[in-house]
Amino acid sequence: MPVVLAERHGLLQTFLNLSKNSHRAVEDRPVRELAIAVSTSGNMACIRFQDTGTGVADPNRLFKPFQPGADGAGLGLFVIE
Repeated sequence: MPVVLAERHGLLQTFLNLSKNSHRAVEDRPVRELAIAVSTSGNMACIRFQDTGTGVADPNRLFKPFQPGADGAGLGLFVIE
């Protein structure tokens, strides 16, 4: 694995937010699974969170601020873009 240069607490918060989102996505599903995988390519690392939820209703709205229906401010993915 390559060394990842990142702000430690920000990266941890991002992973926690993604995990919480996955938990919400699967809580009413018959199969509740979350898989976290890491792959590398050269000096890059890719971390994938994949759950058995229904998926994002409108992917075009990802990374836009102030999402209606958000549990918080609706800035999660907008801030980490």
